[in-house]
Amino acid sequence: MATKKLVNLSRATRRRVIVVATALLSLVVVDRIVVSIDPVLARYDTRWNHNAFYRKPAALQAGPMPDIVLMGSSRAALGLVPEVFEAATGLQTYNMAVAGSQTAEWQVLARGLFSERHPHLVVLGVNAAEFWADYEPLKGATFLFDFGDLVEACRREGRCRVLIGPYVARRVGDFWATFHRRHELKMCGYERLAGMLPDHARRSRAQRLRISEPTPRDGYRHPKVMGRSAGNLQDAIDSGRLGPRDREQCGRFDADATPFARFDELIGFLQGAGVDVLVAYLPNSPSTEVRWRSVEPLISEHLRRLCRDRDVRFVDCREAPFTRSNREFVDEVHVGPRLARRISEYIVNTLTRSGLPRNGHERIAGNIRKDLEAP
Repeated sequence: MATKKLVNLSRATRRRVIVVATALLSLVVVDRIVVSIDPVLARYDTRWNHNAFYRKPAALQAGPMPDIVLMGSSRAALGLVPEVFEAATGLQTYNMAVAGSQTAEWQVLARGLFSERHPHLVVLGVNAAEFWADYEPLKGATFLFDFGDLVEACRREGRCRVLIGPYVARRVGDFWATFHRRHELKMCGYERLAGMLPDHARRSRAQRLRISEPTPRDGYRHPKVMGRSAGNLQDAIDSGRLGPRDREQCGRFDADATPFARFDELIGFLQGAGVDVLVAYLPNSPSTEVRWRSVEPLISEHLRRLCRDRDVRFVDCREAPFTRSNREFVDEVHVGPRLARRISEYIVNTLTRSGLPRNGHERIAGNIRKDLEAP
């Protein structure tokens, strides 16, 4: 009887082993298939387009280093127009600002981009929202941070739950492609099932086409210019479409907050690499300025003081000699294309009055000589 039980137990164990082994083997086979079609799935990778943590740096590193590089978050990505800088100075300019970034991400980007070669000038477009006392690095940092950066962030900020999950998921994706590409698999499947899921397929196709667009030569693309952003902030307020969740939250000011320390370290790194630095404070919409009036002036003044201590030029674009209205903003903090050009003109006019970056005058003189020598 005991022998029969052992035989039956052995058979049951073998069946379980076979089932588990078959499941694991199937996962491995499926994962290898996913790896083999990675070029197809990459067309649906939203990280490659929206966050621009891969494409923009890659495009910048692919060619000669520009004379001027514009950096910052989505506010600078939309508010600093390279064409305006190039037209006024004759110096090649690239907009390296990316959405979903703050001071920690700027540090990592600068170290990766400018350690071996660097531009003559970096313009840092900043805003109060990037220096709140309750700051922590954004999820976008997981696309840039290595393990050492993550440990440093946890040590300095102490509130990095938002980072650890995506960071682990990215590392898991290095050897588990099916998990890493689950969103892209879904989008790809939607488009191939257009007959059954037409709405999902349409959105998936639009996403693929948007991602496939090459990075502009100067790194600048405003969605409103591309016809992808309709209306303005004032229309949203008047129609009641701007609810509490759409309003930028106001944080606290603390002169000892980590963002200020990271910002000071960033300027020090750039100056140590031989890069001239100009800091431009980018304005918020009038409605946001009213809500932030108790905190924003404190932050901007502290930034001005940090720049003065570092002998760095500081331009407060709120002092520009032109009016701003809610209708010139896409939302509470992102400017429309016309206002972006006026802000960029104000910055570059201040820049040319206070002195172009090293070799800047020589470069312009060379361009003038070429024009004069041309037949």
